[in-house]
Order: sequence, then structure tokens, then C-alpha cells
Amino acid sequence: MKKLYLVRHATSDLGDAKLSDFDRTLNEKGLRDAQALGKALAQLETFPDQILASPAIRAKTTAKLIAKELRCMEKIVLERPIYEATRSELLHTIGSIEDQHNTVILVGHNPSLADLGHHLVNFHANFAPCTLLEIDIDIDTWKDIEIGDSKLQNFYKPQE
Repeated sequence: MKKLYLVRHATSDLGDAKLSDFDRTLNEKGLRDAQALGKALAQLETFPDQILASPAIRAKTTAKLIAKELRCMEKIVLERPIYEATRSELLHTIGSIEDQHNTVILVGHNPSLADLGHHLVNFHANFAPCTLLEIDIDIDTWKDIEIGDSKLQNFYKPQE
């Protein structure tokens, strides 16, 4: 059994038109929401083996704030393909996770995360910034992610 947490990056700051999409930072709400999500995961005693994140500033910062609350900063791995990924590219990235990692948090972007959530667990709700889907997947190896039986275990929105 594998556990996958899909996390959309927290709310970004759109105020500086000089910044590229990749370099956008989190706004104050985003910073608070990411920290709150990390605290909520800590209260649930979530212990990820790895945190995969897009290297875009807003996703990387979200991952760091979550990892800080979980006391696992060393488990963050930045994966360039997560930025602007398609669903199939995300599945490929997940499929290449080392099998000793049973619990993984993936911090990325829409629309690919929403598409992946729909594909794995038929999730159709709004995948707002800092939303988390907790998915259990009945597989032994990550490369079998698409043929495993996936079940939505938890859905967290920052307003909750």
C-alpha cells in the first residue's frame, strides 16, 4: 500500500508584473495556509518518506513550510518536470519514485494536479490553492500507480 498526498501550491502573489510565472512568491494568505496545512498534517501524524515539489518559487515555498511543520526539510526533492507538467508527466514522475518510499507528498500546480486527482480517484471538487488530497493506492511499486486501486482518504482545503 502506498499513500500519495497531492498538494496544490498555496496562493501566490500576482502583484509584481516583473516576475516570471516561475518566480512568483506566496502572498500573506498563502504563507499562512501552507503553514496551517503543515500543522494539520503534523496533528494527523503524517510522516512522509519524500516530498516532491516543483522548483517554482511558490511550490517550493509551500513544500518548505509544510516540511518545516513536519520536521522533515531534508526530505524535499525538487523535480523540474512537475512545473508545467501534464497528467501523464506527473504519473511518470510518480512512477519513478523509489519503492522504499511508501508515503509521498507531491506539491505542484493546476491544471495537472486536478487532472491527476480526477484520474486517480474521480475527484471533481475545486482544487483551490493549498488544497490537499490524501490518496491510498493499493500497489507495491510506484510504477504500477495507474493499475492500482486508488481511494480518496482525505480532502483538505485551507478554509477548513
